[in-house]
Order: sequence, then C-alpha cells, then structure tokens
Amino acid sequence: MKTAKRMLVVIMAIMMVLVATTACSPGDTPAPSGGGESQATDKPGGETTPSAPPAEKETVWRFVSAFVPAAAEHHGIWMFIEQVNEELAGRLKIDYLGGTEIVAYFDQFEQCVQGVFELAHVPVNMTANIVPTGDALFLTELNPMEMRASGAYDKMKENYEKQGNVTYLGVTSGEGYGYTIYTNFEVPSLDVFKGKTIRTAPVFVPLLTELGAGSVSIGAGEVYQAVERGVVDGYGWSTIGVMDYAWNEVTKYRIEPAFYPCNVGMYVNTDAFNALSADLQAEVLRIAEEVEEKCYGEMGAMNDDELKQQLEGGMELIVLEGAMREEWLTTAREAGWDSLNKKDAAGAAEIRPLVTKP
Repeated sequence: MKTAKRMLVVIMAIMMVLVATTACSPGDTPAPSGGGESQATDKPGGETTPSAPPAEKETVWRFVSAFVPAAAEHHGIWMFIEQVNEELAGRLKIDYLGGTEIVAYFDQFEQCVQGVFELAHVPVNMTANIVPTGDALFLTELNPMEMRASGAYDKMKENYEKQGNVTYLGVTSGEGYGYTIYTNFEVPSLDVFKGKTIRTAPVFVPLLTELGAGSVSIGAGEVYQAVERGVVDGYGWSTIGVMDYAWNEVTKYRIEPAFYPCNVGMYVNTDAFNALSADLQAEVLRIAEEVEEKCYGEMGAMNDDELKQQLEGGMELIVLEGAMREEWLTTAREAGWDSLNKKDAAGAAEIRPLVTKP
C-alpha cells in the first residue's frame, strides 16, 4: 500500500513538470524586465516602438596656444572655440590647457600631430618641417574664401592629413594683415639691408637672405631689449601685435606694403577628428569655414586700428612705391617659392596654381 502511494506521488510530480514545460514554450517566454539591449514600448493600437539609443558621449579636445591668450593672433581661434562649445554643447567641448608653458612654441605643431593635445593654432610657416607645402598658405595671393573656391583648401587638407596626421580646418587672418619688417634705419633702396641684422622667424628668412641681411632668432619677450641696445637693426613681425609689446617705444619705422599674408592655421589631430561621427565632423568643418570668413572682416578692422596706434605711438611708415615696391614684393614672393621648391618641388608645382591669382 505504501509503495502504491509513493508511485502515485511520483506520477503526479512528473505530470506537473510536463504541464509547466508546455505552458512556457519558447514562443511564449516573457521578455526580461530589464538588462536587455533594447526594449519595446507599447503604443495605442498594438504597435511597438524601439527605445531611443543611448546618448552620444561628449568628446573633449584640448587646445594649447602659441601666443599669450589675449594676443591678437588668437582672435580667430577663440571665435572658433566659443562657437563649437556653444553650438555643439554636449557632443564636443574644447578645453584650454595653457600656452608655451605647457608646450614650447616650436614644438606645438609636432605635438598636435602626435596627439599630445588635439587642437593647435599656429602660423602656417611653423608646419613646413612636416608638411612643406604649408608654406603655400603664406605665399598665397588669395584670401581664405578664394582659396576654398580655387581648390587650394581641399588640396592642403589632403596634404596635411597624408603627411602630418592633422586635419586642416582653415586659417584665421584679415584684410591687410600680413608680415613686414620694422627698422630703425631708412630705406632709400633695398641695398640698405645688406649687412644689417634683423630679428626673424622662419617666414622671413628667404627674403632677408636674398636681400643680404643677417637673421637672428630672438623670442618676442627679448625683442624690446635687443632693439633698444642695438643688438638688432630691426625685426620681422606681423602688422598686428607691435603695440602689445610696446615695441613702438624703440622702433622708428614700419615698411609698407606687407609682403606675405599672415595666416594662422587651425589644425586638429586627424585621429581625434576621425573619432567623431560623420555629422559631427561636418559641423566642425562648417563652423571653421564660418569663423574663417567672419574673422577676416574683424581682423581687417583690427589691422587698421593697429596702424593708427603705431603712428600715434611715434612710429613712421616707409611706403615703398614704383619699381622698389615691385622689387620688394617680387623678391619676397620668388624667394619664398624657391625655398619651398627646395623642400618639395612636386608639391610646390601642384599647389602654386591654386594659390595664384589668374
């Protein structure tokens, strides 16, 4: 009797297991309440809508300045950073790390190439040791908008990405904003430069060499004293910025016209740029193009104001005219292209038609 009861209990247990298994067939398994990759939300009428994808994580780029933050040279990059941080908030943010106390001036482009920081804003001539055709961006006869129309922007963007692992966003510049020479001697002819010593940067060397002048590299913070003590007879600088250093106090003359446009390039490490989604890349490029055009107008006005301040501060203009003006501009242009040809003849031949006026 006891054995029969045990058998009955076992049979009933087996039947209960079979019933439970049938009730929970694979097609009827309820969805997990959480932890799945996606959830469906019921809509009126029986339709379901997938839940929204996770929010895009904010990307942070780091910027290191080549000049002091308030320097006129950085006017355009602050416009770019402000617009990016405002319009792309939550998706892309640019943080300012510091200046040359973080990364030395002459090392900044290379450090951006290597990804030590993501965003650089340096004079285009500072990139030529890695991308030789970068020099074409100060040898250009076109303004930034014209370079986009001619195909020069696209070609330079390609060159920077292939040779430098940086994405070229554009330049910040202004109408009339360019490179020239400041002296404490008059210029009755260009022969007067022979034997003179001029404080310079790489962008000035080809012209000064052609004129027979000596070039010496001196940091901006040491120029005042070097001029005051007669260590140099003059210096190469842009048409904006002299008043920031009070060099007007020790400088007599500024030569006109400027011989190269002062274009300061905006560059982002290509690995960092490619890490963005395609639509975010397009937004960054759009903002850069807008800033390029707005900056050109604003820095043109700043250039006019700087000249007014220099003259009021005691400096005089030496305006080259006629044959001497043509010699000045032609010598600068051809010396610059000769220098680029020695570094990259094929690249120079390819880019020159794109940056030359018809």
